[in-house]
Amino acid sequence: EEFVGSKTTVRFVNRLHFGFQERPSETVLQQVTTPEALKQFVQLKKETPAQRLFMVSPEFHGHVSKHLARPPTNGLYGIMFAL
Repeated sequence: EEFVGSKTTVRFVNRLHFGFQERPSETVLQQVTTPEALKQFVQLKKETPAQRLFMVSPEFHGHVSKHLARPPTNGLYGIMFAL
């Protein structure tokens, strides 16, 4: 925490941790890469409309992963998003 801070402002979340956030002030960017995940995302938005939850475009997922041999990590998504 000495170098990176003690709170998360923007959190990339995959389907294993769907909609997870530690604080209401966090913005959650949810990876949605399947039709089932889209349905789950829509349902969660209906249930928690005040949550700062946004879907990561499937096009962004494709952009990040098109040259990789395996699926990208959330850390790589964060780096690509920052660039």
